[in-house]
Formats: sequence, structure tokens, C-alpha cells
Amino acid sequence: MLLNSKIIILSVGNSLEVWKNNLFPTLFPFFIISNLLISYGFIEILANIFNTPIKHLFKCSPNSSFIILMSMISGIPSNAKYIKDLLSENKISLKEANKLILFTHFSNPLFILGTIGNIYLNNYKLGIFILISHYVTNLILGIILRIKDTSQEEKKKNLMLNNLKENNNFGKVLSKSLNTSIDTILLILGVITFFNILTTIISKSLNIKNLLIKSIITSIFEMTSGLNLLRLTNISLRLKTILMTMIISFGGLSTHMQVISILDNKKIRYFPYLIFRIIHALLSGIICFILVYNNTF
Repeated sequence: MLLNSKIIILSVGNSLEVWKNNLFPTLFPFFIISNLLISYGFIEILANIFNTPIKHLFKCSPNSSFIILMSMISGIPSNAKYIKDLLSENKISLKEANKLILFTHFSNPLFILGTIGNIYLNNYKLGIFILISHYVTNLILGIILRIKDTSQEEKKKNLMLNNLKENNNFGKVLSKSLNTSIDTILLILGVITFFNILTTIISKSLNIKNLLIKSIITSIFEMTSGLNLLRLTNISLRLKTILMTMIISFGGLSTHMQVISILDNKKIRYFPYLIFRIIHALLSGIICFILVYNNTF
């Protein structure tokens, strides 16, 4: 770090740019809104609406519908925050939390369609292929797991009434939502910065010249930086799309640590999560391969 201070400072600056341009605008509003929705009983409303499909598809308790739907909209690592919040409120069990974390690893759809599709690949259709491959694989994993935990279902109405009675002061609820959201978003920035510095040191030490190899190694540690390098390679657009799909589905160790850090002291097992991310990457890569090689663009 001392001998290559310029590169390290640049790496920290790049981390801040990624966080400022890609993560803060897409995650922070959802963090605030989700806290407000949880405080005012919106979970129980969703539980009543989506009870039947969630139960039949994944064998989840009704309250899990909030985590699944919000994770699909806002993306990782927000799924970890929703799981933590509902686990703290005793609205899902620890067993169900450990299952939900395995198949709610959805990357933000705006990031996939906008940043990856339009900017990195310059092809919106390929962004849609990546989105389909990534999301469908998650749903397949959820169906395979077939979670069964209905112990919280009987508490739905009481929980909703308690929330509405106890959290009727909007000022306090908003203040609490802002504080917890700021803590979480800054934690994410810290993890991204650490892994970018680590990746920079490794790349410098190994003196990797091949851009494709460098992008893949970087992706293992930090997804966004790896994707940014991959777009600069000279490989075919089809192969680039498949590799980007696999990288997004794996998420990178930086994203994994964001999830684990948010779920601090919640007894969530990391090893099954890591195995499912590898499976997710492989399956989504296969689905994307089928899509891109059977379509023209």
C-alpha cells in the first residue's frame, strides 16, 4: 500500500464512484421505504395477498413474501436487510431465514438492464437475457428448496395491529428508518472499498497481463469492478454476456461479505450460501447460453 499509494488511492476513489453512482441511488431509497413498510404492517398485507402462491411455490410462511418481492425489486444486499429486520421482529424463523438467503440473491434489475445491458454490452436485449437467466435460476433454487415454515402464520393479525398501534409516530419511525439505512449503506461502502483495495494489491502482486483472466479474478472478489474489466475484453459478445451472467449470479466475495455483515449475529450460515451462489452461477450461465445462442441481436 505504501509503495503503490497512487493505485490504492485510485482504487478507493473508484469504490466511492461505484457506490455513489450504482448502489446508493438504487438501494438507499428502498432501505428507507422498507423500514416504513415494516413499521406500518405492510408485511401482513402482502402476506394475505400472496399467501397462496408463495406457499405453493416455495412452501414459505406468508411473511416471507415481503422479502422475496422486495429483493426482486431492490436487489442484493437488501435481501439480507429484509431478512434481518423480519428475523429481529420474530416474523420469520431462523430456519426460514437460512433458507431465504439462499434464493433471494437478486441483482438490481435497473443495474442489469441499464448499466450492464445498455452501457457495458450496448444491447438492451442482452440485458433482458441476463435478467431472465439470473432471476429464473433463483426461482428454480427456491422451488427446489421447498421451504416449509408456517409457524408465524397465526400471528399475522396481532402483529399488524401491534405495529399500527406502537409505531404511529411518523417522525420517530422515519428517523429510525434513516439511521438504520445510513448505517447499512455506509457498511456496504466500507466492504466494497476493502475488497477493491485487496483486489488491487493481488493484481499488482501477480502482475496479471491478460485482461480476461484479470477480470475473472477481480470478479471473484468484487463483482462491479470485474464486470467493468470484462466489458473491455475482446471476446465475443455472446461469451461476454454468459460470463457477465455468471459473475452477477455469483455476486463476488465483496457482496457475500456485505450480506454476512448486515446479518451480523443472526446465526446465518455462510457455507451453504457460498455453495448456492456457485450453483446459481453455473445454472444461470447455462440458461443464458441457451438464450443467446438461439437468438439474433
